[in-house]
Amino acid sequence: VEDSLAPHIDFEGFSSGVMAKHYRRASAEQKSAFALKFRKSLVRTYAKALLEFDNQRVVVKDGEVSRRPEHATVLLEIHGQNGRVYPVDYNVIEKDGQWMLRNVVIDGINVGLQFRSQFAASMEKNANDIDRVIETWDLGK
Repeated sequence: VEDSLAPHIDFEGFSSGVMAKHYRRASAEQKSAFALKFRKSLVRTYAKALLEFDNQRVVVKDGEVSRRPEHATVLLEIHGQNGRVYPVDYNVIEKDGQWMLRNVVIDGINVGLQFRSQFAASMEKNANDIDRVIETWDLGK
């Protein structure tokens, strides 16, 4: 899964958005360490979601171009076996001539904001110790 996904995800940009205001005060080593940890946990989470995907139908809708030409949204609909339709918005950014995933909104839930809230809560729980937050970060459990 990682070999298929990694070339299409802007892990550095995604993880900087998750760290939010804490990104500015993090060292280069901390930024790199979190991006790597985030990458591993995001890929594991996505792999688990794929395992639950059971012959549902996916429809790619017309995309949306933002006011900034380097940003766009790819719209999908996942049709569940129960008949429910789940909208999925892939927010992408053009980076070095390639479109890369920066965030996902699933059925109205902004995944990047959820991760940002988790990071902020972990910072509070760990007395703003970025190293401890990075050490304990894991989305895939």
